[in-house]
Amino acid sequence: MALYGMIFRAGPAVGAVLMGTLSEYLGLRLALALGAILSAGFWLATRFRHKFMAAGLECSPMGAPEGRPCQPA
Repeated sequence: MALYGMIFRAGPAVGAVLMGTLSEYLGLRLALALGAILSAGFWLATRFRHKFMAAGLECSPMGAPEGRPCQPA
């Protein structure tokens, strides 16, 4: 829980510092364009793996009596 809180509290602050630094060197338009491209890339990567991730989260550990066991990849 502490890691969750640290990521969601520090993530936006670190992102703001990085975007500010990038915009100082590259200009605001290019920095925002790079941020948008990076965000779209991560979205596409997770979108294509969505079914695989959902299947991995919904299966039970090996040897568990309830649910279906995970299939090795």
